[in-house]
Amino acid sequence: MKKSSSHTQPRHFRTIWLLLVCSALYFVLFIFPNLSGAQTPDMLAIFEVDEFAQYEHAVRMASGTDNWRDSLREFVVYQHYFYGYPFYFFSALVLLPLRLLLGSGWVEYTSTIVVVLRQLINVLPNLLSVWLLTYAATEFRSNFKTISLFLLMLLLPGLTGNSLWWHADGLGLLFMALVFFFLRLDRLRFGRYFWLSALAAGIGLGIKYVGGFFVFAIPLYLLLGLQHKTLTPARFVGYAAGFVALMLAAFVITNPLLLFPPRADLIATQRLQFEQTSQGILMGPSGFLQNGRLPSWLTTNFGSPLFLALLGVALVIGWRKGGKPRLHAALLTAWLLPNLVVMLNASSWRIHYWLPIMLPAMTALVFVLPERWQDLRPGPGKARVVLQWALVAFLAWQASQFAVSSGQHYLHNLQREQTSASLRFYRSVQPLLAEQTSPLHIYRDWKVYFPAEDDISVFMDWDLGSHEMLNSEQPDVLLLERENVETYGDADYLASAPDPERLEPMHRFYRAALLDGFSRYQLIYEDDFGLVFLRQ
Repeated sequence: MKKSSSHTQPRHFRTIWLLLVCSALYFVLFIFPNLSGAQTPDMLAIFEVDEFAQYEHAVRMASGTDNWRDSLREFVVYQHYFYGYPFYFFSALVLLPLRLLLGSGWVEYTSTIVVVLRQLINVLPNLLSVWLLTYAATEFRSNFKTISLFLLMLLLPGLTGNSLWWHADGLGLLFMALVFFFLRLDRLRFGRYFWLSALAAGIGLGIKYVGGFFVFAIPLYLLLGLQHKTLTPARFVGYAAGFVALMLAAFVITNPLLLFPPRADLIATQRLQFEQTSQGILMGPSGFLQNGRLPSWLTTNFGSPLFLALLGVALVIGWRKGGKPRLHAALLTAWLLPNLVVMLNASSWRIHYWLPIMLPAMTALVFVLPERWQDLRPGPGKARVVLQWALVAFLAWQASQFAVSSGQHYLHNLQREQTSASLRFYRSVQPLLAEQTSPLHIYRDWKVYFPAEDDISVFMDWDLGSHEMLNSEQPDVLLLERENVETYGDADYLASAPDPERLEPMHRFYRAALLDGFSRYQLIYEDDFGLVFLRQ
């Protein structure tokens, strides 16, 4: 036994070193595309409008004031309540050393600020999530399973996309993975790791509600404690109440504004978030399946239909096993069910919404992967060996497809400034407007790039254009995105809109743009990306 252990231990260390090298390479590689698309704060809007909405708040929090009380208030009252405070807390925290390093003019280094946020708030948490989920599934006991699962998750195009921006979903994934990790370490003993999982779930709940989706998993975990007699009925009640209390305490402590007057704005914003997710913001729901097939964005970013079916089969096989595999299968099932119910009934199906579903689901592959390379050698049980070779070959093919799609994501972002239609539109329009009498007051749609200058003021509206905006702001120039004009100006748009009464002013505005029907504005330029209207 000692001889076997002495040979096994170094192999595990070699595996961990391999994973560390892959992680370091992954982290460094993403620096290059994450430096792009962020030359100015306005440029964020044309590539990732969410980043643009978040940016000023994180920078303001980290900037401070001359008064420490006001600085503390700015750091806590973060104002952008679509995401929980932990996201902004960690974002501002990583910017503080950068502010000290770059000095008083640090806010001018937009691309440096953004790459730090993208790398430390998304890339790093994504890597840590893959490590934690891999450990929760394998405990690093099987080198073959550990390496296979780790690399497959790392190549996932959906994860690649989540590593190419700065958003709350990186931290949401991390705290979700921490719950699985702590429960694996706890092993139904209900010790300190059980309570740490409650803390992680509470913080995850306060970032993007991810902790709330353990609503079935934790009760099931407690019931398994009863079944294995590590809990008595009385302790079951106590531990259940303790978990909920600790999770809610972590939720409130990490979102301190819930205890102060700004909570009214926070709650109102979150209510709006729920409505927009369930009903849609500008476009109504069109159904999850497309002509009876899975949507292409799902299969491109998370695997072919056969791969997705394999995950389901693997999960069923996990239930048939005993011990730790069955516990992992049970927790996975209890986690996936509420997530799938919510996502399949929502109207917003953005790719990163599916990461908390697909990454844990991929860990079910440990139930079907061979333990060692030696298990693939010909020998007794020939049919089983053939099946395992077929499985490994299929997963290798799927990994190659992931690599191709991830590579395309990577190259697209690396080259986005050179290929951007919005930047091309700006280069065409800027000389044209330079000929006009200044100063100019310009309205732009979300993804139209046109930074303000000394004699040019530029504004946008999160509700997009409307005639009310024209009357109140009286812009000299309208810079409209063609896609908005053609989509929201379509005569039939309101028939399928999620909230026709709210969206009618926007529809009327873009309908006028589509028909060149603005009474005081003349169309002076257009291309395949946008249109320019000048006030007469």
